[in-house]
Amino acid sequence: MKILVLNCGSSSLKYQLIDMDNESVLAKGLCERIGIDGRLVYQKAGCDKEITEAAMPTHKEAIQMVLDALTNDKTGAIGSLKEVNAIGHRVVHGGEKFASSAVITDEMIKAVEEDDVDLMGYTPWGCIDLVSAGTGQMSKRYGFIYVDCDDEGNGTYKRYKKKSFDWYKHVIETNGSCLFED
Repeated sequence: MKILVLNCGSSSLKYQLIDMDNESVLAKGLCERIGIDGRLVYQKAGCDKEITEAAMPTHKEAIQMVLDALTNDKTGAIGSLKEVNAIGHRVVHGGEKFASSAVITDEMIKAVEEDDVDLMGYTPWGCIDLVSAGTGQMSKRYGFIYVDCDDEGNGTYKRYKKKSFDWYKHVIETNGSCLFED
């Protein structure tokens, strides 16, 4: 299973393409200065970083550049976007009516369609343990994948699946329908 993990800021977009079968990072990088002059940093595993200066007026252009880099004939980590099984992101906005986490119901889908919102999947917090933006602590664990690292940066940095990983994998496989089962 390949997961594209995104983290969008106001003028940046960080990404990693992770192969969960062997828990390896296939490619990673960032788009910075979105809305200004724009720069894409792309690094396929085992290769040097590629830096591309290009206009990125919005996050739409930034993500397109990431997708193009991932599928580039010469340096791409994958041959097709069909190889990506899931996209994880810590926050996705669902228009004016859904500005925070919400259960996807028939009413929600109808409201999003009426507002013509391009709604994407939602991943609670992050897929992988990360440093808490509020406190700087690594010991606050949010992801589905445990990272062996403490608040002082000690550890092997090896990654381990948590129990919640298999739960979320099932959510993806059922397109969320399992959330409504008794």
